[in-house]
Amino acid sequence: MNKIPEIVKKQIDDMFEGISSVTVDLPGFTYDGILYHKNGKPLFTVSRNVFNAIDVQILPSYSNLLHFGFEYSDSIKRYFANKIKNMGIKYNHIIIIPFSKEKDFLEYFKLD
Repeated sequence: MNKIPEIVKKQIDDMFEGISSVTVDLPGFTYDGILYHKNGKPLFTVSRNVFNAIDVQILPSYSNLLHFGFEYSDSIKRYFANKIKNMGIKYNHIIIIPFSKEKDFLEYFKLD
């Protein structure tokens, strides 16, 4: 298991500080969508899918750390997932949305 440098932990911690949420309609067969964002910049969504499982979908454009770190480092993935769990969010799946699909999601989010 690789250890996460403290600077990376701090970057992830900063993502969660002052995070806000808003109810949204998400594309596809999802229900009860919530978008978590910081200052209007989308970070991740939580929704219920057609199988009644709770999905967390991370939007990679928030940070290159998420895009590259989440995909290639199990330690970063676990640290980020634990931050979500510490918010009291229980989920079944956590994925990072590919850049190619993220644009479709961003069209649904009209944050002011």
